[in-house]
Amino acid sequence: MRPTTPDFFSPLDILAVAEAQSKLPQLEKITYELIFEWIHGHTSQLNGRKIFFNTISTHFMNLKSRNCSYEE
Repeated sequence: MRPTTPDFFSPLDILAVAEAQSKLPQLEKITYELIFEWIHGHTSQLNGRKIFFNTISTHFMNLKSRNCSYEE
């Protein structure tokens, strides 16, 4: 997550605003969707590499309620 506006200088700024507005679940959902969209579009370039991304540790997403599927 990298800010594209001068109003935010770091991912922590975005998290602080999302938390203040009680939008952390929505932010996490958008983040996951963008990550999975990117992975889907670049699978051939990954060559079996693993992807690591941070999540919001105080919030747990229910993946079963999402339309997510993945292979291990």
